[in-house]
Amino acid sequence: MNSEDFVEAIKRYVMDGAIEDTIANLNSPPGRRVHPQERARSDWYNGLSDVERDHVNSAIATAAHSRSTALEHAVLRGASGEVAKP
Repeated sequence: MNSEDFVEAIKRYVMDGAIEDTIANLNSPPGRRVHPQERARSDWYNGLSDVERDHVNSAIATAAHSRSTALEHAVLRGASGEVAKP
């Protein structure tokens, strides 16, 4: 597996999973004893209109993509020997 394949796998399995899991947890927090803060976030999220939920989901995806891009740059720079020395 080369660095590009590794980054693509991270995007597919980690980032996309994180987005889906975050949205699913907002929609319906897992567990029998949900922490009050998680319950409050879920209640808030479920009280939003479809358009508002789409905005929140988009913000979650944007944040995940931003971190993924930063990871990609770090991995690819590291693979090419461009890592900054301390």
